Amino acid sequence: MITVIIPNWNGRNLLEECLGSLERQTFRDFEIIVVDNGSTDGSKEFIRDRFPDVKIIEMKENTGFASACNAGIRESKGDLIVLLNNDANADEKWLEKMVSVFEKHPEIGFCASRILFKDDSGIIDSAGDEFSTWGFGYKRGHGEEDDARFNEETSVFSACAGAGVYRKEMFERIGYFDEDFFAYYEDIDLSWRAWATQYRCLYVPEAVVYHKEKATSGKDNDRYLYLVQRNQELVLAKSVPAEVLLVCLPAHFLFVIASFLWYFMRGKAGIFIRAKNDALKMIPKMLKKRKEIYMKAEK
Repeated sequence: MITVIIPNWNGRNLLEECLGSLERQTFRDFEIIVVDNGSTDGSKEFIRDRFPDVKIIEMKENTGFASACNAGIRESKGDLIVLLNNDANADEKWLEKMVSVFEKHPEIGFCASRILFKDDSGIIDSAGDEFSTWGFGYKRGHGEEDDARFNEETSVFSACAGAGVYRKEMFERIGYFDEDFFAYYEDIDLSWRAWATQYRCLYVPEAVVYHKEKATSGKDNDRYLYLVQRNQELVLAKSVPAEVLLVCLPAHFLFVIASFLWYFMRGKAGIFIRAKNDALKMIPKMLKKRKEIYMKAEK
């Protein structure tokens, strides 16, 4: 059995397609948990009426993507944990393809989907995530044509948590998503912790998901900008190995300067500065967590 977890915050207009795509899966041995982050748009009532078999975990307020995922994982019964954004819908063979890969590759801890844009399924949103020597995570193939380059099963750094599949035993060993991140980069942080304990990620090209990009968070949202810019620095302080940091930091410093100038010209310098300043305040806490991560990895 596997568990599909869908974090939801005021996504009533997205849930019919998302949950409907799970109804059509060829693989059937799974439970669905929707973790509702204090929605006020009738999401919970809609699920109870249209999808009565779906379990709902109700949060009193929006506690963030990481917290919602963790709440679902704690209540899960499956050996595999599937995370799916509410603004995504899955190809009917998505779960079947993922389950078969885990059966074939017992050494794999987590898997990345082939995520295509819902509004233009010929374009890649993500074919697994990677980490740049400039010190930030990025979507492999983002914005590129969906062609033969992305047809091969291959090792990647990370899975986007909007459509990723994980062994539950991996969470139990390395810990859940870091709720201090709230949203964004929590999957990159998790991936560094996974690699530190010898878990690897596999991109599965036949496992296809269609994503309506940022339908929940918004495409040019100040909160999104703040969290991404803050959390980039938290990952570096907390989980990137020292030998990688030595390579990344000089380039990352230049990247931060260039990013500041880019946001300054768009009237977003204040949010950018606040994000970086808040990251600095959190660094002592992240360094304490870093010590725990690498002590655990050495055991």
